Amino acid sequence: MIRPFSSLFFGALLGVLLGALSAVAGADAHSPQGIATHLAVKGERPRTPPPDWDGQVEYTLGVAAKALRWPDDQPLRLCFMQVDPELNGEVAEIFQHWAAFVGLEIHRVGACRHEAAADVRVTYLSEGNWAIIGAAARQVGFPRPTVGFEALWRELSAEGELSERGRGLVTHEFFHVLGLLHEHQHPDADCLAQIDLEAFQRLYGWSRAEAEFNLRAIERYSNDAFGEITLTEYDSASLMHYALSPQVFRDGVSAECLVEERHAPSPGDLRTLRALYAAP
Repeated sequence: MIRPFSSLFFGALLGVLLGALSAVAGADAHSPQGIATHLAVKGERPRTPPPDWDGQVEYTLGVAAKALRWPDDQPLRLCFMQVDPELNGEVAEIFQHWAAFVGLEIHRVGACRHEAAADVRVTYLSEGNWAIIGAAARQVGFPRPTVGFEALWRELSAEGELSERGRGLVTHEFFHVLGLLHEHQHPDADCLAQIDLEAFQRLYGWSRAEAEFNLRAIERYSNDAFGEITLTEYDSASLMHYALSPQVFRDGVSAECLVEERHAPSPGDLRTLRALYAAP
């Protein structure tokens, strides 16, 4: 899931979207501890709703945040906050592959030593996995990271290669970097109505507000502060879909929003990326 820093502000709308990104570099008072690692099978943590949240998800993002696309006339600069040649190489390769898929370039600049070093700053010392959405990463002040992984080295083999699950986790977070959002919040999914929130809170430890904010369907309208949206058909096979425990669904294993763990993008994910970046 997207793991925002608290009080990040990129216009009024991004204040809602990026709510609480204090993961590694600052206080994390809004985020629950001990999230079950099988949440979304990604170990992601919830975005925190703003203090004045009125119960509606009023940013219209559909599946992708078009206003936060990276410009295609300049490369994304990538740096790593920890020295780990094998892991950094694996993550960089995945980032570069999918950046090229949408016509972007990534320049790896090495260590994150100063403010102008990079647009995307990766840490492996996060509690949970998260990423800032798209070019909003440029609004995150140095030295805070913009992508966080929790002990990703555990997914490395003896040969120094990421496991299938590890590669899926990295791809999921980089798709957030490119501007994709969570598929279970697609307006056509209505997953929240299928979930027993009390059961969800007991299992995952989130507050009710966090659960509703991260599960509620996104509204179908554009917003002057956010701009145009990209919305494709609902895709239950998406890598960006939460894979929740059947214990939290009212209909258990029969719930429509109950999906299997995914480690690779679906054809729908690729269509969304192409639509977002107008790639051929």
